[in-house]
Amino acid sequence: MGGAWNRELKFLMLDHAFIYVSRVLFHVGEGNLRSRRAMEKIGAKLSGRLERTKPDGSPDPTVVYEIRAL
Repeated sequence: MGGAWNRELKFLMLDHAFIYVSRVLFHVGEGNLRSRRAMEKIGAKLSGRLERTKPDGSPDPTVVYEIRAL
């Protein structure tokens, strides 16, 4: 879905976060291609991977995206 309003809201939240921090990290499920594409569309760069564990003990492979303040 997304759209112009969704994109604008993401940028407003990032602008607010950058008042306090120099970078923002997003943890996204490795197989969640829709969210991964959305991260890339707003300029996030893939910066790593995590092997997290779900509450039931099964693996939850996660990728980390990063956006730095300009």
